[in-house]
Amino acid sequence: LEHSTYEELAEKTGISVSTLVRIASGKTEPKFSDIIQIAKITGADLNTLAYGYALDVKEEATERKLITSADGYTDEETTNAHNF
Repeated sequence: LEHSTYEELAEKTGISVSTLVRIASGKTEPKFSDIIQIAKITGADLNTLAYGYALDVKEEATERKLITSADGYTDEETTNAHNF
């Protein structure tokens, strides 16, 4: 925790101090609802908290367009195939 204590974060999120300590030490996996609460209170990136890295949505969209255009498919065709 950079700018607050476990006690302060527990008070703001409603997550117990012991649970926060276990999450931070890797002894337990947090519930997704806890991750959302922690992100809201701390301003941390939700993807970083949930997955350990930030997702660059814009970069991924560009990569997907490059791949689909190289394959000869349109974005709509690719989306339809993924949704099938």
